Amino acid sequence: MKLRPTLLVLCGAILWTASTASAFSPDQLGFRLGAEADEPIRVRSAEVFLLTEPFYEQSFDPPYGQLSLDAAAVVGVLRAEGDWSIMARLGPGVNWIEPFHFPVVLRLDVSPTLMSQESLAGRKIGGIFHFTSGFQIDWKISEKKSLHYRIQHTSNAGFRRPNPGLDLHFIGYSRKL
Repeated sequence: MKLRPTLLVLCGAILWTASTASAFSPDQLGFRLGAEADEPIRVRSAEVFLLTEPFYEQSFDPPYGQLSLDAAAVVGVLRAEGDWSIMARLGPGVNWIEPFHFPVVLRLDVSPTLMSQESLAGRKIGGIFHFTSGFQIDWKISEKKSLHYRIQHTSNAGFRRPNPGLDLHFIGYSRKL
């Protein structure tokens, strides 16, 4: 397996940049575990993520909640049949906070993604540059802690063939800093 050392440096730089940039103050730190159960090679994933404080917020008359924009820095590992790839991404997200006064946050995000490998377990995944889009439901179990379910799709948007994409389901936890 050929590992790209520059990607490891990039992963660290993405998390460090997101946590130290003056325009993006860190707000939440979390982790999630995921799986792609429907595919023949059963991909597993683990991710660590850092969300920034919102840089835009819009409140609506009750009971419609609040919309906010933030950024997410994510570093993770994909594993399939003994083979693995490191991935990193940085991008914006839209949150719908406490819609109808439920203790939930609905999140949509999309970000460019870099991977250290072009294949997993002998299956070509379409290069090292991809895009990841996700939908997440956070359940706020306290003022500072949240559990979440996330579904995300990662593919190269048709820039290279093959482009099978990865559809992953995640369960995760985050804590306000």
